[in-house]
Amino acid sequence: MLTRRVIIILLVLLIITTSLSCTTPSGYTSTFITGLTPGAQKTSLEEAADIIGVSVPVPTYLPAGFEIQEVYIQDSYEVKLIISDQEVEDKKQVSPGHYGVQCKMALIVRWLPPGFPDIKIPDGRVEFNGSAGWFAEHEDHNDLWWNLYETVPPQGFFELVLVAIKEIPKSELVKVAASVGW
Repeated sequence: MLTRRVIIILLVLLIITTSLSCTTPSGYTSTFITGLTPGAQKTSLEEAADIIGVSVPVPTYLPAGFEIQEVYIQDSYEVKLIISDQEVEDKKQVSPGHYGVQCKMALIVRWLPPGFPDIKIPDGRVEFNGSAGWFAEHEDHNDLWWNLYETVPPQGFFELVLVAIKEIPKSELVKVAASVGW
């Protein structure tokens, strides 16, 4: 009788352990593939700042368990932050010559020089921190677009796009966007 109880307890523990190992720290399970431009190079935030000539703004708030996993420089003016609650798998080929990484969130940071036109805010307007953004829904992810202005030389601004899985609520994306700064 005692050995039968021990076996049942061990089986229950095995089932619980197996089910917990299938979840992620945040509880979000879906992912999407964010594309990388041909020639995108994995780098650090410091190296990316040297290349674009200005500090890269980053979020100070992320959903529980999330962190910046990888940083890519794309061209000489765009940085892509890959954000997730788990390590990102290797780059995957999405079409001939084009690659992407599977993730739960990405922040695209484009440095635009003076005189470059601001993004136009269409329907889907979202307001936070005195700024306005644009929320767009897609099949497997959502986007939040906005501008962040640099007031010290060199003058210019950032166009930012926060891309995330549909499971992450719009209110959470707005919190992340509102925390982006230097």
